Amino acid sequence: MNVNHSQFVKLTFAIAAATAACSATPAADDAASGSAVAGFEPGGKCTTNSITDPGKGSGSAPQSSFSEGYCFDLARWQGAPDEEGVTDRFDPFIHNQCFAWSTQLQPRIAAAAKVCLDDANQRRKRDVTGEATEPFDGLQMYACGINALASICEDGIDGRVKSTCQEIVAAQNNKGNTLTLNACMANLTGLRPTARPFVKACATDPEQPFELFSCLESIRVESIRGCLPGRLEPSRPEASECEKVTTKATGTTEAFKRFIASQCESYRTKFAPIAASAALACLTNSKDIRRNVYECGRVGLNAVCLDSAVDARCNQIVGDITSVDPKANNGGRITRQCRSLLSGLEESARTEVSTCVPAKARLFGAESAKFALYSCIEGL
Repeated sequence: MNVNHSQFVKLTFAIAAATAACSATPAADDAASGSAVAGFEPGGKCTTNSITDPGKGSGSAPQSSFSEGYCFDLARWQGAPDEEGVTDRFDPFIHNQCFAWSTQLQPRIAAAAKVCLDDANQRRKRDVTGEATEPFDGLQMYACGINALASICEDGIDGRVKSTCQEIVAAQNNKGNTLTLNACMANLTGLRPTARPFVKACATDPEQPFELFSCLESIRVESIRGCLPGRLEPSRPEASECEKVTTKATGTTEAFKRFIASQCESYRTKFAPIAASAALACLTNSKDIRRNVYECGRVGLNAVCLDSAVDARCNQIVGDITSVDPKANNGGRITRQCRSLLSGLEESARTEVSTCVPAKARLFGAESAKFALYSCIEGL
C-alpha cells in the first residue's frame, strides 16, 4: 500500500511520539526532509538515542532477524466464533509487513523495530489464557519499522549509497517531492542490500508520484518486486549469476559447491523471474551461503505478489496434508503458506510440488506432515 506521507504522519504521530527511537535533529519542515516522524530527520545530528552502527552484525546475521513464528504470532488473535465455530483470526498484512521488516532491515534496525513491536504487542487485550483478543495495530506496524530507520543519524550513514540516493533525490525533486540527500542515505543505509534496488525503482519511477517514505513502507515481502509496475520487473537472471554464487562459496567442499550450483540453478529456472532475481540477490549478498541457501529461496518466493491462479492447486495440497494431519491447517496456516510460496514458482514447478506433497506428507506422518510443502519446494 502506498500512502500519502503527510496523511500517514498525522495518523501515526501519537504512536510515533511514544515509541520512536529518535535520530533526531528537529526538521524545519517534516515533509521536506523525507522523515517518518513529524519533527525529526533521518540522517540528522546524532543524539544519545541515535543508531550509528545500523549494519552491525550483518556479516553473520541470518536472513530473518526475528525468530521463526514471531510474525505469525503478531498476526494472530482470537475473535468471536464464525459459523463453523472457529475463533482463530489472522491478518496477512501484519504477517507480511512484519516479515518484511525482519528480512529487509539491517539487523540493528530490525532489533530496534522489534522493541517497538514487542511493546505494542504487550498492550493488546488478552483473554485468561494469554491469547490476544484484538488485532495488531496496522499503523503501529508501519511506525515501528519506519521510526527505526529514522533513528539512523549522520554518523551511521553508509557512503556507498550516495550515488543511488543522488538519483532518487533528483527523481523525487522532479516529481515535486522534496527530499534531502542525508535523509535518503540514512534510510537506504538501514535496508539490507536486497531491498535497496526495489526502493530505488519505486522512488524513481517517473509515472508514479510515490515519495521515498511511501516506497519504504511498502516493502512487504509479498510485493517487494511483484507489485511494482510491470516495466520495472527484472528479466530472468543469466546462468553466469549462479557461477558467481558458486565461486563465492569458499571454504566449502566440492560436493557442497555442486549442491549450491544445483540449488541456484533451480531457483534461476524454476522460480518466476521476479522470485529468481530476489533469491539470487539474496545468495549474492549472503555472508554465509551454507546457512542461508534455503532461506534465500524462501525470500525469493515471498517476493512475488499473490497469484489467485494457485488457489485450486493449494486447496488440493492442503487436502493432501490434512488427510494425514487434520489439524495441520488450523487457522489457515498451510493455505497461506501455499499461496505465498507457489505464487513465485513457474507452472511446471507448481505441478512438481503438488505431485510431491501427498507422498511426502504420508512419509512424514501426522507429527510432521505440515512440513511436507516446504520440503517439496526445497527439493525442487
